Amino acid sequence: STQSTGILVNGQPVHYAQVWVLDLTGKEMLPKLISEKQPPVILPALFCGQFQGPVKSLDTFFDPSGWGHGFVSLNGINLGRYWPDVGPQVTLYAPGVYFNQNKLNTICLLEIERIPSKLTVSFVKKSNLGLGNSMNTFDF
Repeated sequence: STQSTGILVNGQPVHYAQVWVLDLTGKEMLPKLISEKQPPVILPALFCGQFQGPVKSLDTFFDPSGWGHGFVSLNGINLGRYWPDVGPQVTLYAPGVYFNQNKLNTICLLEIERIPSKLTVSFVKKSNLGLGNSMNTFDF
């Protein structure tokens, strides 16, 4: 008999699994992303970038508009799952205390669906909870 991994899918044991550890702080990935020319991206993919922190850290919202869906971390802290086309919300809350004031900040996106033509992200002042658009209409 084959030994189980302890993982179940639809109640059935999985007999083989591989696990990868991803550095969501960006400390190991960032120098590689900046210094090497990258081949075409195969999803899922990890995107990390750095930006100068604000002088005064205020609460804000991460806006993943244009991206597919995945997970985002700021300075190694998980902000959550984003899926702007499906919801339930578009933006994710980013508390001011998560930002490094007047220092470099690292943001990492683990994207699993779609890469936008322009690899940028935004932090906005107001939340977008998806109210009043097609995200809140359901057909039964």
